[in-house]
Amino acid sequence: MIGLTALATALSGPALAQDESPHHVEIGVTLGTPGAFNFMAGYFNKRIGGRLTVGGTPDTGLGSLIGIQGMVGYEFDPASRHNHVVGVTAGYMAGAFDYIYGGAAYSVRLQRGFYFESGWAYGVGSGNAFQLTIQIGYLGRVSFGE
Repeated sequence: MIGLTALATALSGPALAQDESPHHVEIGVTLGTPGAFNFMAGYFNKRIGGRLTVGGTPDTGLGSLIGIQGMVGYEFDPASRHNHVVGVTAGYMAGAFDYIYGGAAYSVRLQRGFYFESGWAYGVGSGNAFQLTIQIGYLGRVSFGE
């Protein structure tokens, strides 16, 4: 029995720090996929959560662009000052070109809110089948509850 308890503890990952809640809300702004200028919001409950990104660009003579992207992900260590998430993404871009896609992404949020996400997406529409997705910006985080 003691061996099974130790194994279960080891598989569940590192324990959360006493002052860090496993629940948090994220809000931020990014540049990149899906709409060039984006607003992002997310929620994580312990290690599992999601983010929604909505953005767009005005018509600059080359056409405007609007986009939406969702991600469901796994956060490796919620108590860490640097948050690493891997997940699956899906999105849609419309305007200057139409493209619907799905893929996988990795993101990191550093202690002061710097955010970077990169991934590969496969889609259909007026673009290449495989696309590199990138976001860079600021993502604030508020922890709450037990």
